[in-house]
Amino acid sequence: MVHCHMYYGQFVLAPRNGFQNVHELSIIEIDEDTNLYSGPGVRVIQVLNGERQHWVLVGEAYQSAPDRPSPADELRTATLSTIEDVVSHWSGRWALIGYGHVLTDASAMLRCHYVMIDDPDIQTLHCYVFSSPNALQDIPHYAHTADPVEDIRALASGWVAPPRSGYKQVRLLLPSQALNYRNGKIEPRDVFSRAAQLGDYTQQIQEICRRYTTIMGNMAKANDNLWIALSGGRDSRLVLCAAHAAGVCAKTYTFERSHFLMSEADRYLPSQISSTLGYVHHSVQRKKAQPEKHQLFDKLIIAYQRTPSSFYSYYVHGYLDSFGQDAMLVNGLGGELGRGYYAEKISANVSPRELSRQLYAQTPQNKNGLDELWQWWEKHPIPILDQRERFYWEARLTGWASVASYQIHYVMQEQNVQYIPALNCQYVYERIMHIDERARVAGGHIKDMIAYLCPQLSHFPYNPPDPRYKRLASKIKGAPRVIARKLGVNW
Repeated sequence: MVHCHMYYGQFVLAPRNGFQNVHELSIIEIDEDTNLYSGPGVRVIQVLNGERQHWVLVGEAYQSAPDRPSPADELRTATLSTIEDVVSHWSGRWALIGYGHVLTDASAMLRCHYVMIDDPDIQTLHCYVFSSPNALQDIPHYAHTADPVEDIRALASGWVAPPRSGYKQVRLLLPSQALNYRNGKIEPRDVFSRAAQLGDYTQQIQEICRRYTTIMGNMAKANDNLWIALSGGRDSRLVLCAAHAAGVCAKTYTFERSHFLMSEADRYLPSQISSTLGYVHHSVQRKKAQPEKHQLFDKLIIAYQRTPSSFYSYYVHGYLDSFGQDAMLVNGLGGELGRGYYAEKISANVSPRELSRQLYAQTPQNKNGLDELWQWWEKHPIPILDQRERFYWEARLTGWASVASYQIHYVMQEQNVQYIPALNCQYVYERIMHIDERARVAGGHIKDMIAYLCPQLSHFPYNPPDPRYKRLASKIKGAPRVIARKLGVNW
């Protein structure tokens, strides 16, 4: 059994003497009342700016603008009044602490849970911020240490409707929110507001490609063991094209699954696309389940998915053994924002409650979470995003996609693997949302970016349909799951 660290890849922002588990954790003094505790496997950079204030950057941030300095260097001149513009250019998975505030990356891929806890000794409320709910067991005055879980069904499905977290009294910070950790107050962020004078469609496409290419180049500078997830679709292909345009050395991979759980396009297109661009593709095979890995996963994550496409399955069945030490797995999460992901399924301007049928676990707490989300949106609208796009951004990405990163950083301790969303950049999101909607439907703008970066891929289709017999068999196979979902039963 390998040694496991409960705070590997995680951080806790807590009042002094308010957090018990400091063994093997690094400690940074944030201010006179607050410390940052970080485990192994998470990068922490502390920078002093011109106002003699400290910024602390946690996680992996990559600059998208070729004419701007690295994130760490940018923070040397950043102030509270300029920070939103500064971080809007960063991609990756990170959280930023400074001036008494916590900010997340563009889609809150590095999960920031927070809770206000009463210290009965001094009759004062303290704010705790943490990336892993395991921190709850080490906060002395947390009232529900013995039973912190509020919504086990939603946690098990992998999708708790934010800002609920699935844990009692604990909330998840949204990417449109900043947290003042000194008083526990939530403040709106200035997002989707800087993309002015963008030029015509071609100029926008070229600028976004320039940003993605810069991100991939900066990722390659940070890690020489890059692996790019590749499917038969658009987003992962765009990541690969950006890497190719940047001259990045990398490998591509696809997880092989059983016949009816994997499309034919995912089975044959990745290797053809990779070889056309001169990359080596790896088809990662499923192995026999390993009980010791199941035990480790059980120990690290209280509630998790056990579905065939979850990281539980990938880890326990040995998929993740192929990457070696210190690998960076680069993915296209976030690429669907702006493509009208829900446009064909749901009418415009619906409430989160109506959108809730897209959730896997129809639980009372998830419905409460959607009500909280709706209230926040009503108070702080973002005109350029209709409710469906905002739902994709703050519910699907923040509430669902971030779970994959949360899981993989835990279970890949022994190999120190990072899982980074290359396309997760606020500045790029803003530019995409300013493109005419007709050009974005079904990812038309992404196809144009791929054609601009790698015209040699123009003859490859995107997610061509499976043979009819396979589509029918998949529907039959998935019928019990669909029925359970409609009945609100966890499958």
